[in-house]
Amino acid sequence: MNVRKVLEKPEVSDYRQVTPELQPPQTSLTFTPQDRYEFDEIKRIAQSKSTREVRSQIETLSHAYYAKHSARRILANELKESRKRTRDDEEEITNKRLQKQDEKRSWGLKELCKGRGYTDDEIDTFTSALPRRESIYPPPQEE
Repeated sequence: MNVRKVLEKPEVSDYRQVTPELQPPQTSLTFTPQDRYEFDEIKRIAQSKSTREVRSQIETLSHAYYAKHSARRILANELKESRKRTRDDEEEITNKRLQKQDEKRSWGLKELCKGRGYTDDEIDTFTSALPRRESIYPPPQEE
């Protein structure tokens, strides 16, 4: 493949960025309220300088904002709970798999050390440093 021919193709030479550029930081003119307090402050300032008709439109907008804000909070909490449940399920599956592999092992550390010629005191020293199986594979919790 010739690199020059590839670079001369119109798809490559006329390439323009597909993703938008990063937005500039917010200023007082382009500020978007991030929580209810900021939105209420903007609403209060706008209502103090407007007519009754405009105030009713601002109130309609605030009701829509509150509904969207509540929905966003509910979705964020559900996402957090879903991720937690997924992580717990994956951890449980991994523990089951590791426990099953551990049970399939046909040799124990003590037998292996005896086969290699270690004394009982050395074997006890090795095995005392190992974690207890209950801490690795906790018993199933009843809900």
